[in-house]
Amino acid sequence: MRAIIYARLSPTPRGEESKGGNLTQQVELSQALCDRNGWSVVEVITEKDSSASKFRVVEGRKVSARGEGWRRVIELVRSGTADVVVARHYDRIYRTTRDLVELVDLAEETGVHLSTAQAQGVLDLATPSGRLAARIGAAVAENETEMRVERQVLGHQRRRESGRPFWSTRPFGFERDGTHREEEAEALRQAYRDVLAGTDLKWLHGV
Repeated sequence: MRAIIYARLSPTPRGEESKGGNLTQQVELSQALCDRNGWSVVEVITEKDSSASKFRVVEGRKVSARGEGWRRVIELVRSGTADVVVARHYDRIYRTTRDLVELVDLAEETGVHLSTAQAQGVLDLATPSGRLAARIGAAVAENETEMRVERQVLGHQRRRESGRPFWSTRPFGFERDGTHREEEAEALRQAYRDVLAGTDLKWLHGV
């Protein structure tokens, strides 16, 4: 069969590794699966910071807001270029039951199969058993996403209650722990003094 390798690196909280592993690892594992099965790889598609759980609204209906890479996969499949989409794990391809609607339609239209290095099997969405397995996987993935969001919300709440700083990048004048970086702090203090003194700040906007 002709295969497309698809690797997706989803965004994660700072300091956490993506569940899918890095892109190189995803591609290597997928390539090894293709080699074992004697599948020819027609294209390797990778993308970063593309969440499979985000949506956009089209004609009043929620559809997956996938990245350019995934749209390229769909384009190749519909053109008859590939017979199977290969990824490290199914959660790199879909994470919600809504995603499955698109994939089932695609399978019925083109006969494309899904296969992953972790499961080492072929998922045929054109069959009842294949769709059942996919639905179970999507339900598990959705639950993991909801649990992660809940942990993040609770973590933010605990940081607010304890007064601990939380920012994705270090703000000017401060260290990541909230203490001052002295070589920047005085400039920050001067800026506050200028604002409080009513200094004209139009120059900041190039006026």
